[in-house]
Amino acid sequence: MLSQAHEFGEPLSVLMMDVDDFKTINDSYGHAVGDDTLKTIAQVLQKNTRRGTDIPGRWGGDEFFVIFSGIASDKAREIAERIARLIEKKSVLPDGSRVTVSIGVVTAASDDTPDTLFKRADAALYDAKLIRGKNNVVVH
Repeated sequence: MLSQAHEFGEPLSVLMMDVDDFKTINDSYGHAVGDDTLKTIAQVLQKNTRRGTDIPGRWGGDEFFVIFSGIASDKAREIAERIARLIEKKSVLPDGSRVTVSIGVVTAASDDTPDTLFKRADAALYDAKLIRGKNNVVVH
């Protein structure tokens, strides 16, 4: 996808997402609630990405990603913010509290490789989670 974006001069953006305080969710409510939380997030991603064009996936643990073909950073931010709101709305824990996520977004540069693109997305996620205090979307 990155090669095609470079070849045709089209934007390609990556969203990297992490569930805020996921360990606390598992420790406080049990792994079944943690698993249900991850399933809810996967459903939100599937319903809010373009089938056959975007690629949502699980990076590992409580981290997810989406590759947006043909979408630059402004639109990717808009989608990321919508996804974050929907996750918070749909993910209710047994005590009534809500699940939040932190999201980093980047758009591929002409010299990006898949590795550098995902490293930059991870750095944006790091900023959203640690520098801005979680429950944020940061675009680099």
